[in-house]
Amino acid sequence: ALRGAQLAFVDIDPGNMNMDADLLEDAINDRTRAVVVVHYAGVTADMDRILAIARQHDLFVVEDSAQSLGTVWQGNRQGCLGDVACLSFHATKNIQCGEGGALLLNDPGLADAATVICDKGTDRRAFLRGEVDKYRWQRLGGSHVLPEISAAILLSQLERLPEITTRRRQTWSNYADGLASLAAANRVRLPQVPDGCDHNGHLFYLKTQDLDERNRLQAYLTGQGIGCAPHFVPLHTAPGAIGVGRMVTPDVHTTAESDKLLRLAVFTDISESQVSQVIDAVHSFYG
Repeated sequence: ALRGAQLAFVDIDPGNMNMDADLLEDAINDRTRAVVVVHYAGVTADMDRILAIARQHDLFVVEDSAQSLGTVWQGNRQGCLGDVACLSFHATKNIQCGEGGALLLNDPGLADAATVICDKGTDRRAFLRGEVDKYRWQRLGGSHVLPEISAAILLSQLERLPEITTRRRQTWSNYADGLASLAAANRVRLPQVPDGCDHNGHLFYLKTQDLDERNRLQAYLTGQGIGCAPHFVPLHTAPGAIGVGRMVTPDVHTTAESDKLLRLAVFTDISESQVSQVIDAVHSFYG
């Protein structure tokens, strides 16, 4: 169904690095079929506005919640807001098993198709349930079943999800408090969390004045033995977007803000002294 599809990218809200919901309406035309929303850094995009616009135009809503397990938006678990949501259990995520993920469906009618796709495009599950005499290839699919040993590794963490989320949010808050004076002096900018969002502390970043300063700060921290990194290259500038996607709104913030963003170390077992070391090094860089 995606063959020949065109991807239309819209600019971001520089405050939380998510889709600017005010621009969504202008990106919709008579060929639009779905809205894909990335919830960056465990912070929810403006789903109230996005869902309202999508429903008005009878569009499917897909949530990219890869970074957002445990996040709550307006009292509802993120990933349960749109029609479909995708989770990631990659090694960099709050809950991880090296590689893997999950598909959340809010429409039970999609479950059969998703199961077939997951089982290499066959109706094997229906065969195991005794609903067909033999399983047959039905459609394009892949081998997407999570191995049981990976599922067992995940289960032990999922049972500790509240604890893990609390610890990561504490790390996030320690960074925010420790760098608040630099932000107040307009030396850096820190992440903004919208009202109604309980984020999951997935990552913490700061934003410098420009790309050159970001690169110098990164080199300085690396020289101090402190890990840090930029993040995504804007999708519309990536080689894979050529011929299949384009920016349909002016690129006012997406590229500029991405050039300024530097991620600081966040992991579940990071100690307060390690966080303090990072904070002190950032202050030292800015004198």
